[in-house]
Amino acid sequence: MLYSMDLVREILLKIEQYEPEKNGGHSFFRLTPSDLPQRFHSLSPDKLFFHLDLMHQAGLLPADFAPASNGNVAGWLSHNGYVYLNEIRDPVLFAKLLKVLDANIPYPLETVRKIARKLQQEHDRWVIGLVIAGLAFVAGNLAMLVATWIGWVH
Repeated sequence: MLYSMDLVREILLKIEQYEPEKNGGHSFFRLTPSDLPQRFHSLSPDKLFFHLDLMHQAGLLPADFAPASNGNVAGWLSHNGYVYLNEIRDPVLFAKLLKVLDANIPYPLETVRKIARKLQQEHDRWVIGLVIAGLAFVAGNLAMLVATWIGWVH
């Protein structure tokens, strides 16, 4: 059975959105393919359970509450699950991550996290560069405007 990093990300997002207080106080819920984005609706229950089980083994789901083969899962993530999700949450950065990695290979979480952090750092440097360039442009125009206003430039 093929592994899908995209499916893992969507499952993490879905579990994170679950609110027990809006669901009769139940801490567990049944996750089905139809609960996920359209591209996963044809997913077999076995493939969903396969991914839930791998996620549990990897420590993304609570250790004391293994997912059931019928799709019942805890309505919360483990600490590692939240940390991992935060590193792959951004859809643009996740798309870049999928270009770097084969999305069908279950890489060690630490490998994915390191690459995701590296992509985030590159993205941040790019954004900071744009901000600095924008500020330099504004400062240059402001200096020219002030110089013109006080009569230094005609």
